[in-house]
Amino acid sequence: MPLARTSQQRSWASRWFGTGAMAVLACAFTLGVAQPAAAAKGTGRWVKEIHQSAGLTVSFEHPPSWRNELPGQNFHYSTTFAYVANFRLNSDWCSVTPNSETCLWAKLATFPENGVLMTYGTDDYGPGAPRGLGPGRAIRINGRSARVQSLGSDCSLGTGSNDSLNYTISSPETQGHFFVDFCFSGPDDSKLRSQAQAVVHTLTLALDPSNSGVQP
Repeated sequence: MPLARTSQQRSWASRWFGTGAMAVLACAFTLGVAQPAAAAKGTGRWVKEIHQSAGLTVSFEHPPSWRNELPGQNFHYSTTFAYVANFRLNSDWCSVTPNSETCLWAKLATFPENGVLMTYGTDDYGPGAPRGLGPGRAIRINGRSARVQSLGSDCSLGTGSNDSLNYTISSPETQGHFFVDFCFSGPDDSKLRSQAQAVVHTLTLALDPSNSGVQP
């Protein structure tokens, strides 16, 4: 029987859709492969990431200074595949007792200058009618319907960020949607925002026939 988990806040993406309680059912260790991207982006070669979880295979490219800092987690009705950043994250942001685990989002990260944090995964797997992609400007990402909204400094993942972007993307699965969230700190947050926009447009989603990883 998995440990019951609680949190003081919902996941950043989930709170826009009201996915309910944040009891975490299991920890989703990410199946990741890092390899050189086919083409250079900007001044250096980007890295291609491939992850499988929640019945999906997701791939995207990112700057080489961005790293998988922490494994993902499976929250109630949602799964975060990984926490990617260009600085160290706090691995002790969740405290464990014999019967529970409590995660405090504000403790996840303390942003340095020009810090970026990216999270991505699935959401809206709960009962009832699907909530759709939610608010934001309608765009397309590799042929998929998506929404993007700028949330300014309203990022609950850690402390010290001053800019953020939230993407929701239609999923190849019949339930839920895919999310990608970015939080940035200045003074060059506009450059980081441009990089984030380039990163998300390299993202592809496909069903994983092996159904690998943790399920929401």
